Amino acid sequence: MKRVYRAAHLLEAELIKDQLRDAGIPAIVHGALLTGIMGEIPVDATPEVWIEDSRDYPRARALIAAYEKRLRQPGHGHWRCPNCGEEVELPLEICWNCNTPRPQRDD
Repeated sequence: MKRVYRAAHLLEAELIKDQLRDAGIPAIVHGALLTGIMGEIPVDATPEVWIEDSRDYPRARALIAAYEKRLRQPGHGHWRCPNCGEEVELPLEICWNCNTPRPQRDD
């Protein structure tokens, strides 16, 4: 097991985990149950994404780097759904209104 990402919040950790799994990299989220106590006691309760096989680390980090690059793109952390026109906040990659995937951009 090897940690590949420390997420800002649980939603982001689950999103990264799912992207890795979709790419064939088994991953899990550690610390998901601790997020509810953040601020209550002095403990690092930030959710983390771990991969099962450390040999997948370079590929996992490349996928995460692509995710982080998309977050820095113009648009202030959101994208418009091409199907229904709804504005969707990043890191969501699927429209919450109609389930249309976010279009990929060539950068």
